[in-house]
Amino acid sequence: MSAQPSPISDSDIPFGFVEEDGVHDQAWQEQFQADEATLRNRGFTSDFCGAWNSFWQLIAREYSQEIEARWNTPAAPLLESARLSYMSLMSAAVRADKSKARLRRFKCSAALLWCYRSGEVVPDGEPDDPERRRVQQNFARYWRDDNGWRACHRLQVTVGLPFFDRTRRTFKSNEKAAEAATYTDSLTDLLGEIVRRKNSYRGTSRVERFNRASREALALFRREAAHVCENREACQRPHLYAPEAKTDSPEIEGNSPKSNATKKQRATVINFEQAKSKILSGIEIATARAGAGQLTAAEAEELILLLAPLVEIAAGVRESSDGKAVNTSEDVTHPVSAESPEFVARGQNEKSDFPQQNEESAEVHADKNIRMETVQENVTTDDFLAAFVPDPCGEINFRAFAPKDASEGEERFAPCKKRVFRKALSCADDLQKSLPN
Repeated sequence: MSAQPSPISDSDIPFGFVEEDGVHDQAWQEQFQADEATLRNRGFTSDFCGAWNSFWQLIAREYSQEIEARWNTPAAPLLESARLSYMSLMSAAVRADKSKARLRRFKCSAALLWCYRSGEVVPDGEPDDPERRRVQQNFARYWRDDNGWRACHRLQVTVGLPFFDRTRRTFKSNEKAAEAATYTDSLTDLLGEIVRRKNSYRGTSRVERFNRASREALALFRREAAHVCENREACQRPHLYAPEAKTDSPEIEGNSPKSNATKKQRATVINFEQAKSKILSGIEIATARAGAGQLTAAEAEELILLLAPLVEIAAGVRESSDGKAVNTSEDVTHPVSAESPEFVARGQNEKSDFPQQNEESAEVHADKNIRMETVQENVTTDDFLAAFVPDPCGEINFRAFAPKDASEGEERFAPCKKRVFRKALSCADDLQKSLPN
């Protein structure tokens, strides 16, 4: 690479000077000062860039995790789309400055906003030109998509602040006489407040002043938006942005409230073995922590509160069954196959599950009332009903029908219904006698 300076072209020389004047020497350029307008524009541009960067850095630090949790999407692409969309809105908002109103409100079509966003333009032609209308419709759709207003909407729902408030007519009222949406710009004034606060601070670096100004300006804007007014529609102050919104609006996402309301939530069923392994893992961790002397009193109290519902549920199930109910399989996520296994003949010396088929008494099973062919004499009516109604205060419905050979018209054979409690049935003899046999 040559060490000789590159030749100077005529386009590099300022107007009114020649190359011999030394216009490219640093000493020559420092002789002249920039005019006041140039210095003012430079300072404004530098301050705006500093406020813009500190504002978005604050948003990324404070709300990235909430954005990913709420919208199930990475935060970085959403924030980048929102930055570009907000810049387009701020550029289009200059048309509102003609009225010099304090409230920066303007109307702008979705197609034009996408022109600001993408740098593309709608082709010239008549309003009813098919090609022009096709491009406008595509641009309007692009603006309402993820890379346009939707990113701004999602960010504002997460933050809860109306950096740009958008009002529009309903679809039915806007079908024939289409009208562009109205936007209210609060972000430009917020950035201006950041610059003003930064200039009022002293004694710290420029970056620290911008970070402090961004935090304080955003907190001030939130307090202003959280004010309470009697008539929100007539109020001209900013309000919190969709505090009740959990998802995108139906117009943006295409989800109607009816479809969301009728959507059924699937019940979560966990395999018992998986639940037991997780509990055992937690017990091992707590035991190791206690053995190392690192388990604090607060952590012990928290463990007790966490395990209390589990102990209460297990104790309730054990008391309700009382060793008499039939214990079915706990694993409902892996049902038994409907296909019956192949029949295997029992050997001569093998024991049967049924005691009556063995010469000697077999082991008594927990479900003896079902597995044995004869019912034991000591099984009461309450014991039998406990297998179907574990709760003593549970309701039992009885229905009585006439026998097949009964003559019609007799009152004692008329069908009847009766509802009793299991506990009352076991205590009242007269109530048992009143029930049909």
